[in-house]
Amino acid sequence: MNKEKYLKQMLICTVIGALMAIILCMLVPDLARGMEMFIYFLLYWIMFSEVAWQVIDLFDYIRGGKE
Repeated sequence: MNKEKYLKQMLICTVIGALMAIILCMLVPDLARGMEMFIYFLLYWIMFSEVAWQVIDLFDYIRGGKE
């Protein structure tokens, strides 16, 4: 794969991870305390970004896009 494709996948995964983290932080009622919510948001963001990257990579592998 070329650099542009990796960059596009990274940006998509980052945005998906951020959106999923925002939704999860809004749904959990106990995270309404400032700094705690921010830390959980960052943890969820990293976790969901990695999951999204793995899903995109899995679909690419299934389609035969691996080099």
